[in-house]
Amino acid sequence: MSGAQGAKTCPQCGGIDTCLWEYQTRDGSEWEFCERCGHRRRRIALRDRKRMGQVRSSVKELLRQGRIDEAVEICGITVRHHEVPQKVVEDFINDTYIPFLKMTKDGYLIYRVYEWRGHGAYSIGLNGTGQLGSLHHNNDIRKKQITSLLSLRNSHEVKVIEVLDDGTIREY
Repeated sequence: MSGAQGAKTCPQCGGIDTCLWEYQTRDGSEWEFCERCGHRRRRIALRDRKRMGQVRSSVKELLRQGRIDEAVEICGITVRHHEVPQKVVEDFINDTYIPFLKMTKDGYLIYRVYEWRGHGAYSIGLNGTGQLGSLHHNNDIRKKQITSLLSLRNSHEVKVIEVLDDGTIREY
């Protein structure tokens, strides 16, 4: 599986190169997160669980009967000369994507998009590693979250950016 990553302008706060994004070539899924305002967006390909279950049942039955070549054919996979066919098929039916994604009648993948307005973001760092996150949408919870994050300043590198209701950005 491969993908692409980068930074772009945030659609919410307009921060240049503050919105991190990732694209998965395997299924076309996308993810983005603004480290300035906490804006988040996900686009995921929907799985066809009914078809996936039918094919998995058929393949498992063929494997149980020792009919490995037929199972390989149903899965539509290629088994390299150094691989054990049964193991390849079992791995395939336990972690499959493309054959079991929902598609339109025209053959286009169907996606669901989730988008969350950002209310702020934080980063916590220690010894060259770190974590990014977004602040909660509820004002009371967000204030407790900020207090908790700022209490880590004695031992960690902490940066907190809050987006107020009027759009003003406050850095801590």
